[in-house]
Amino acid sequence: MGAEESKPIPPEVEELLQRMPCLKDYSTQVALLAHHDQLHLLNDWDPKDTDEIKSFFDQLQVLQENYAGGIGRYIERARKLLKDAADGKTPFDGYIPEIPKGCTLQFASDEYKKMEQIGLETTPYLGFVLVAGGLGERLGFSGIKIALPTELVTGKFYMQLFVESILSMQKEAIKLTGDDNLIIPLAIMTSHDTHDKTLKLFNDNNNFGMARGQITLMRQEKVACFQDDKARLARDPNNKYSILTKPHGHGDVHELMNASGVAEKWAKQGKRYIAFFQDTNSLVFRPMLASVGVSVSHNLACNSMSGPRQPKREMGAIVKLKKSDGQTMTCNVEYNLLEPMLIAAGHKDGDVAGGDGFSPYPGNMNQLIFHLPSYLSILQKEHVDGLVPEFVNPKYKDETRTSFKKPARLECMMQDLPRKFDESMQVGFTTVQGDINFYTPVKNNIKDAAIKQRKNMVPGCASAGEADLYTANAKILRKIGVTVADPVEKVYGEGELAITVKDWPHVVIAPYHILTLHHWEQLFPTPSSVVISAGSSLVIEGKGTVVIKELKLDGSLKLVSNDSESVIVIDKLEVKNRGSSYEKLDNSCQDEILLMRGYKLKTDEELIYTISGNHTLTIS
Repeated sequence: MGAEESKPIPPEVEELLQRMPCLKDYSTQVALLAHHDQLHLLNDWDPKDTDEIKSFFDQLQVLQENYAGGIGRYIERARKLLKDAADGKTPFDGYIPEIPKGCTLQFASDEYKKMEQIGLETTPYLGFVLVAGGLGERLGFSGIKIALPTELVTGKFYMQLFVESILSMQKEAIKLTGDDNLIIPLAIMTSHDTHDKTLKLFNDNNNFGMARGQITLMRQEKVACFQDDKARLARDPNNKYSILTKPHGHGDVHELMNASGVAEKWAKQGKRYIAFFQDTNSLVFRPMLASVGVSVSHNLACNSMSGPRQPKREMGAIVKLKKSDGQTMTCNVEYNLLEPMLIAAGHKDGDVAGGDGFSPYPGNMNQLIFHLPSYLSILQKEHVDGLVPEFVNPKYKDETRTSFKKPARLECMMQDLPRKFDESMQVGFTTVQGDINFYTPVKNNIKDAAIKQRKNMVPGCASAGEADLYTANAKILRKIGVTVADPVEKVYGEGELAITVKDWPHVVIAPYHILTLHHWEQLFPTPSSVVISAGSSLVIEGKGTVVIKELKLDGSLKLVSNDSESVIVIDKLEVKNRGSSYEKLDNSCQDEILLMRGYKLKTDEELIYTISGNHTLTIS
């Protein structure tokens, strides 16, 4: 049980052991609980319940081993943070917020393309980490979120899209180095709720094309909950022989990268940058290489991928914080803390828009790029108060701030790690501006999303996320010169479940074909000869090459170039068919995937061209 094992057993514990001899085998653990005022957990126990008692102390041992410093340190840390919370203190007290310095890129500009090219040249030295500990319950989905489809046209899972994005980078890295054995590794943080399901998802889908050993799963453990401001541990309401536990937060990913040895292993393999991203954002990889290019060009130890943010939006912000002694740090500040900080600093209107209509504090997208040697030095450094700063968010029953509406626990966020960086380490951000929103996480059920949309807030639901994907693809096509019809406003669902979206043509293209803007231009070398009408659907899949020189599309077209050597060339093609459309659901629908959207896909007619192996299909 750690250093506290050698302490003498206190009298009250001796008395308890005499009354309950069944606890003698656990005397050290009982003493630990007594030392931290937690003996209430043993109240009302029946000495005959030996199996249940053993289970309790087994759980306590797990909690002890899985928290750096043990359960005692966790309790003492909680007492301090709970007192700070009751007193209204925050970790940013004494800091004055300032507008941060970072890199703002205009999407598709020459500078953007330059950074994207530098990022492309860095692909041999990249590793990726996905934080995927969540179930889809909040969305009305009983499975894991990474098994949700990004859209209905192909039904491609988020996880498949992420893997294909990484493999498309790997393909380019192999071209650059000539090393056919080069891999870009992927680590995934799972939870007790998602680990087995994640493993099954990969096994059932042959790792979506990744090699054996390319993927590392790291399971996050839970932490104990507290029932009051004294940090007394809470029992599971359904089992008096169990401590109530909940997830510690996605900040645990850094502890796991260290404890598992993955970060050190990647460094020894020559990886230089490591990118962290979260689930259910289908566009997360679109600005990734440009952001990596910024990290390389500006020698950043940490680069937060950010986006334009409306003032007061419920989204963390990147802020430069400065103390009176000159100490500074650039980090994420949650939106509920930013507003009072700005007002306290003399900005009477708080967070307001600048000349461009956006807040000067860019939105944190929870996508981080670390310089791996710098990251590793932080991981391996001893931190008295833990690796990732923790916080507690108790919901108090009343103004006394002593008891909670529901148990609280310590939490941590992965974007808070830069607060541990010293001032010699450059911390910055990359914001990509333009008319395309690359931050489109799907996290709300349709009912909550509709409420948000009626309040002019981002709905963040499945139908909105799918529409954002089509929007991005259509606008990129327009930027390179393709003629794409204007979107049509559509309402999916009825009454309190109604979501309004702008419905662009349904263009879905596998990452292998659109890794960079240059790849888009290679896909459509004569864009002025390509026209896509309203309501049309264009799907391009496979690992091979596709070139579209002249196309007039009014309906549905699917092109599949299955293998790396496969080639499809469209010299000239006109497609006019009944295509596909989204239809209203009937009352009998029980499909969770459809219910969270409010519509289903109806395909009346589709033209499909497929090629495999070392063959070329030319259409003219």
